[in-house]
Amino acid sequence: MNAGNHNECNQIEMAAMIAERPGHYTEQDLAAHFIVSGMTIRRYKRGLKEQGIDVYSRKRFYHVDLKLHDLNRLITRYLAYGAHEAIRNLKLIESKFKGRTLALFVNITKAIREKKMIEIEYKTGEKGYSWREVTPVSFHNSGKTFYLIALHHDIAKFFLLEHINDVKFTNRRTDAKHIPEPLELFRNTWGIFTGGEVKDIRLLFRDEFKEYLSGRFWQEDQKITVTEDGIELQLKMKLSYEFISWVMGWGKHVKVLEPEELKREVVKRAKEILEQYIDGIKY
Repeated sequence: MNAGNHNECNQIEMAAMIAERPGHYTEQDLAAHFIVSGMTIRRYKRGLKEQGIDVYSRKRFYHVDLKLHDLNRLITRYLAYGAHEAIRNLKLIESKFKGRTLALFVNITKAIREKKMIEIEYKTGEKGYSWREVTPVSFHNSGKTFYLIALHHDIAKFFLLEHINDVKFTNRRTDAKHIPEPLELFRNTWGIFTGGEVKDIRLLFRDEFKEYLSGRFWQEDQKITVTEDGIELQLKMKLSYEFISWVMGWGKHVKVLEPEELKREVVKRAKEILEQYIDGIKY
């Protein structure tokens, strides 16, 4: 990490500390925490102000006013995402954690870097919550929602951030034997489902979709072949709910060639859909 990035990280971490505990830290407290001089803390303060973040001291104690767009900008910068990767469900997350929101992302990111375990109180039903000890792996922005990817009993799971009621940060190193990289988790997945066995998928599309399919990329193992019967798409994929729904969304324009398991699931779901409407429709 170069000096510029290091200073920006410290600025964001300082904003997180102040937002979480407004009116608690003096300049000397912050200098001691970051092991820098008071002059450097004032420089961090100016750096935040240049970004439009209102940091100020009242009776020697620091305060910060963070609007929702400020939170989005600081969190995504800290996570090394670009500005276009704004967190769409941040309002729901911020409404629950309030002043702790920025600190939540900062401290989880630190736990990821340091391979430390955390405890999360996660929604299990309509009103129930339960505590789980997990190893955080990464954050995942699906476009509409933002998830925490974490290992729970050595299984990678997605936790919707607004369904997390509380977080406890431990100082315990993870006991996970293997922490997967995000690319490894998503290599053969469709959507956020990461479990299951990888299957060889063969789908046959009608000829009119040749141009559309040739310009699309779904995974590194894909293969598109022009045949006499149409355009064949080959993938290595786990049969998740999201993937099966995507296949069915093509309707009569696609035919499943392999595997048999996918064929049976498509037929089963199609019959269930038909049963929902057949009695109420007159032809």
